[in-house]
Amino acid sequence: MTDVLIAGAGPTGLLLAAELALAGVEVAVLERRSGPGLPRPVGLQPRTAELLDMRG
Repeated sequence: MTDVLIAGAGPTGLLLAAELALAGVEVAVLERRSGPGLPRPVGLQPRTAELLDMRG
C-alpha cells in the first residue's frame, strides 16, 4: 500500500520521495514521460542545490 503519491520525478519530487522513504513512508513517484521524446531540462535551482547540500 502506498502512503504518498508524488507526481513528477524532477529534483523536488525525488528529494521529497527520498526524505519520506527515510522516514519509513511508502512512496510512489509518477512520471508522465515513459519513453523517448524531448529531453527534460537538466538543472537545479540554487535553493534546491542548497537543500541537497544540507542533506548531504
